[in-house]
Amino acid sequence: MDDSPTFRHAMVNLGISKDELRKKTIEDFSDAIQEKDVVQVRFKHYQERLLALVNNLLQERHRIKNLAYISMGGTAEITPRY
Repeated sequence: MDDSPTFRHAMVNLGISKDELRKKTIEDFSDAIQEKDVVQVRFKHYQERLLALVNNLLQERHRIKNLAYISMGGTAEITPRY
C-alpha cells in the first residue's frame, strides 16, 4: 500500500491500522479443526472487507487531496487517479 502522508492521513481519519491492510492468504484462516468450506467463507469475507476498506481509504485520500487543492486556491475538483 501507498505510504504517502496523504494516505496515512486518510488511514488516521478512518481509524484504519496498517495491520487491517496486511495481505493474508487462505492459510491464515485455517486451523486443524475447521472444514475447508468454513475456511473459504472466512477468507471470502476477509477479501470483501479488505476491498471495502481500500475503497473507503481511496475515497478519503481523494477527499483530503481535494481539500488541500481548494485551500491552495484551486476552484475545480481534481479527478482521482486509481
